[in-house]
Amino acid sequence: MLALLTDEQVMLADMARDLGRKLGLANPADLEGADPGACWQELARAGLLGFRVRDEDGRPTASGVEVAVVSEAIGAALVPVAYAISGVLVPELLAAAAAPDSLQADVAEGRTIIGLAMRADLT
Repeated sequence: MLALLTDEQVMLADMARDLGRKLGLANPADLEGADPGACWQELARAGLLGFRVRDEDGRPTASGVEVAVVSEAIGAALVPVAYAISGVLVPELLAAAAAPDSLQADVAEGRTIIGLAMRADLT
């Protein structure tokens, strides 16, 4: 099956790769000197943290394709942030829990970072 990106998705991929080159690590061993907080703020400024926040109709503001494009670029560049968890899954969970719009906005704009803690049995 052949899946093609739209022009907008190609531009998003290019932007995410450029940002990844700026924020990423050359080697995983460089993690010790990294500044994940600064990277997170750059992702927020680029508007990449609000993709799964819901619009006024209750739909995510971006599709799974856009999330995948950004996740691939950030992961490939070794950007030292937990994007898939705090930038994608957390907004999904907040929406499912009907969390206050103000909290969802704080997450999308990088003012609040929420992580997840799970037991070994994934509960």
